Amino acid sequence: MEPVSEEKTKHMSDILEAVKVADSIRHARNATEVWRALKSFAEPLGLTHLSAVSAIDAGAEKLKPYILYADAPASFIDAFDERSMLRHHPLIQHALVSNEPFTTRQIQARDLTPEQTKTLEFIGTQLNLTAGFIVPVRRNGTLLGIVSYGGVACRLGPIERSILHLMAHTALVHAIELKDVKDTPPTDLSPRELQCLQWASRGKTDSEIGVILGISARTARFHIENAKRKLGAATRVQAVAEAMRRHAIAA
Repeated sequence: MEPVSEEKTKHMSDILEAVKVADSIRHARNATEVWRALKSFAEPLGLTHLSAVSAIDAGAEKLKPYILYADAPASFIDAFDERSMLRHHPLIQHALVSNEPFTTRQIQARDLTPEQTKTLEFIGTQLNLTAGFIVPVRRNGTLLGIVSYGGVACRLGPIERSILHLMAHTALVHAIELKDVKDTPPTDLSPRELQCLQWASRGKTDSEIGVILGISARTARFHIENAKRKLGAATRVQAVAEAMRRHAIAA
């Protein structure tokens, strides 16, 4: 049997670590946990800086309203916006129209305007960044946001780029989902309705729920029907899914 090369061993190790981190991201309970998990994988690759923004509207002049996460200090963001640099930021402007991830070096190799060059120099000087990997995150062709990894010296091969691409997508989508849940008005489900939905999520019938809770099957069904109405669900399956989405019951 041909021995496994050191490079292949490292790639296998990176992939296994990425699977663990991706699982942590998917099960994160808040956005802080999402970005902490993503950084834990990126930092050993030399990407010590992380930022993420939601989809930026065409013609927007301020970056701050779109920031989901940023390592950069607030003073830097304020200075960036005061100088109206968003429209001259070549990395963000390219990400708005690109479907594929790209590196800072790829953009620097283009014929940039003086304003674009000045913007990159400002970012590099203020944040001590000389390299970066930018991931436009899209779903069905629609831009959801942009995740940017940055560092001083980083070497990314095809496998590392693919992993960072996938993980950026997973992190941003879940962070947005968590934000949507947070922004969703809380339900007014009663404790008994929550109990019935929780058992329904485990596949229990009305009769089984009644036995567990010491109530009749008819009463269990009554509570689930009330929960469906409050959650705007047509079926009990939809009610369970919506309650989980709102973190009203455990997944």
